[in-house]
Amino acid sequence: MLDIEYKSKDGLDSRFITCSPVKLDYSLKDDRFRLIIFRKHAYNYLLLSKIVNCHLGQLAMDRDIDAGLFDDSELIFTLYDEHNALERIMLQLADYKKEVYRLDDGNYEVKLYYNKGDEGQIVGRLLSFGPYVKVKSPESVVIQIAQKVREQIQILGEL
Repeated sequence: MLDIEYKSKDGLDSRFITCSPVKLDYSLKDDRFRLIIFRKHAYNYLLLSKIVNCHLGQLAMDRDIDAGLFDDSELIFTLYDEHNALERIMLQLADYKKEVYRLDDGNYEVKLYYNKGDEGQIVGRLLSFGPYVKVKSPESVVIQIAQKVREQIQILGEL
């Protein structure tokens, strides 16, 4: 366990957190290091830049931490390479392991390996490529993308 002194959002006060560290993570998009912690039966992120002080706490005994959240998952999508989409998506997803296969002239299949905890961030990145990306699997990501597209259509209809 760690006892962490952490700056609040406004940066004026500090709060104290007792937690189990799970993983150190780097976000290329935000150019930040984050500490993934387990606390009160939930996972949270702490920005390393906001940690004021850190000490070893009590030994963590019999903690119910689901390490499966960090197992490698596979996402498969096809990409139509127009307007340098292939180059742009490779830069956007540079922090993930991937395999790229050329299907035919201008079309590619991409296998992306990621941690379940990053799924929301990946969905946002893929959506930014609009019609140039079509997600094939997993079904959970296909459903998330379809839901987000429906929400945007509804918002546009209300304008």
